[in-house]
Amino acid sequence: MPSVPALSGWAAQPECPQPRSTGQACGPSMGGLTGSAAWPQPRVLCIPAPPQKSRKGTGMAYLIVFHVIFVLFVWTYWKSVFTLPLQPDKKFHMSYADKERYENEERPEVQRQILVEIARKLPVYTRTGNGAIRFCDRCQLIKPDRCHHCSVCAMCVLKMDHHCPWVNNCVGFSNYKFFLLFLMYSLLYCMYIAATVFKYVIKYWTDELTNGRSKFHVLFLLFVALMFFLSLMFLFGYHCWLVSRNRSTLEAFSAPVFQNGPDKNGFNLGFVKNLQQVFGEEKKLWLLPICAALPGCPYTWRRKGDVPLLPGAARSGASPQPRIPLPRWSSRAGLKCLDAASGP
Repeated sequence: MPSVPALSGWAAQPECPQPRSTGQACGPSMGGLTGSAAWPQPRVLCIPAPPQKSRKGTGMAYLIVFHVIFVLFVWTYWKSVFTLPLQPDKKFHMSYADKERYENEERPEVQRQILVEIARKLPVYTRTGNGAIRFCDRCQLIKPDRCHHCSVCAMCVLKMDHHCPWVNNCVGFSNYKFFLLFLMYSLLYCMYIAATVFKYVIKYWTDELTNGRSKFHVLFLLFVALMFFLSLMFLFGYHCWLVSRNRSTLEAFSAPVFQNGPDKNGFNLGFVKNLQQVFGEEKKLWLLPICAALPGCPYTWRRKGDVPLLPGAARSGASPQPRIPLPRWSSRAGLKCLDAASGP
């Protein structure tokens, strides 16, 4: 049985190479939209002027709930932005001798065989569409399962889902939980704002309230909250569907290929275990953007009960190699996120 890969080699990279102009523009835009709601909401709805005793208790309740959701929203956004993506361990990179041998060889079939020989020592089970070992010629490494190259960050990212301009970061193994929680609390944030201002919109519409300045703020809050709520609802629902099947966005568009062919459910472990692959085994931490031990390993993933062929087996013309069970990863062998993996 293949040995469990050492966790000490997993490292967050110190920087994501530029350019990322789109993400740099989205960050201030997100801050501006958040600030535009953070001030009018408590000022207009929670702290009426002049103060009214009949609304004091209701206003305080609005204020407390608003700030709880607001803090969780900002916290998850911060973690999504500053949790750096993880790259493959050095053992997945080509040695100098292998790199020289690979580059000096002009025959494609021999190059493929060289990659097969290198991959025999690695826990790699997915293949390209034509059955070859997945190799990144830009990073010069054998890609671990579910690892993809990000052209924006110019590096390979473990369990890459997508590059998100709104957080100006790659969403992958290290921060997918934070990204999902960010979507969820953004949705709650918009829903709460829309629900609390709606009755005031009705009152302004029926001329029960006449404050012109407050009228503008209330209408603006409702418009922005509903606009983002509708867009986030579909995005969050789509990612919930992906998590329930243990797929990434990239895998939803192109099914992962194993030695026995493509399998869109190749990493599906069942609903509960799929959730644990993203949120960890400690359910009390699921709704908080706190790092927890994950039962999955970003190097090797597979559906429970499947036994793929050993790496290096030819797809045609060669006798099949004996099948072995894939190692089942536990929380003891899971990734424990470190504070050092996050930015300031």
